[in-house]
Amino acid sequence: MLTFMVKSLQNIFLIKIMDAMYNKAIKASPIKSSLNRHRRVVFMCLLLIGFLWQSCYVERRLAHSFINTSKEISVLVLMPDVFLKTNLKAEIANPDTFASVAAKDAYSIAQSEFLKLIDLDEAYKVFYGALMQELKAYNINVYTAEDVDTFFTLSSPAYVFNIEQIEIEEYYKPLREEFERSAWDTVIYVQEFLLNAVNFNTWIEFSEINSEHPAQLLFSNFFISDEIDGTFFTDRQTREVKYRYYRHDMKEKDLWQLIRFAGKKNSTYIFNHILNLYVQENSPYTSPTGVFYDYNRNDGKVYMREDYKQFHIL
Repeated sequence: MLTFMVKSLQNIFLIKIMDAMYNKAIKASPIKSSLNRHRRVVFMCLLLIGFLWQSCYVERRLAHSFINTSKEISVLVLMPDVFLKTNLKAEIANPDTFASVAAKDAYSIAQSEFLKLIDLDEAYKVFYGALMQELKAYNINVYTAEDVDTFFTLSSPAYVFNIEQIEIEEYYKPLREEFERSAWDTVIYVQEFLLNAVNFNTWIEFSEINSEHPAQLLFSNFFISDEIDGTFFTDRQTREVKYRYYRHDMKEKDLWQLIRFAGKKNSTYIFNHILNLYVQENSPYTSPTGVFYDYNRNDGKVYMREDYKQFHIL
């Protein structure tokens, strides 16, 4: 809280200096008041742009400083015991007839089209392998459950990512395409589809060792679905509006690609999360809301994103 107040006061102080600089400059040449106001706005905008550029420059340097010392960073990754499978398509007429919740869930999975193809032990191996491989590629020290005793004796910056739950969901994803032939044609042509889709959801508890910051609950979501490649067109003979399309249905191999992709992207999210935490804690400026720094290890560059996908903080 104190850091935030200091940063805010710094920003206010800088704006007052900018305003004073303008007033000093404007007194040097008498101009009409209306023109003065216009020039004042332009002058302040230019100074504000310069201030924002300077703050981004400083924060990028901080981001690179973090990356250059990543070998000093330690991360403990804890996995859940099992993955969950949920079939949101299932319609069970008499759920009370099942002897247990486990029996009902087993019936629901048996009725699925894709979840029944996923062996959870194999899914665990694929996800965990992709997660660890990508995370170690960032040159940070990665610890697992077997290293807990050693991890908690570390004096270097250390973070815990406790993956509390992983869920694979099967569901229907509605798709609606609309087309209006012309401004004078009041008819809106509609084509609707119900697509098969699968979600990969991850809930992670994040905490920083030897820090007063409270723990955070992080969430990530990745999905695949059937795809429609289509377009509306007007039949030359009948002048009727029709819809031509090709449907790309999901295959079993797509499920395994999703699981592998989720492991890889979660590791990227983990690294970027602690990168941005470092920037926020060490920046002398208050970053604009929504600004997020993304490190691309393939080209070694740091990108500033405003809408870049990252963990959702719940």
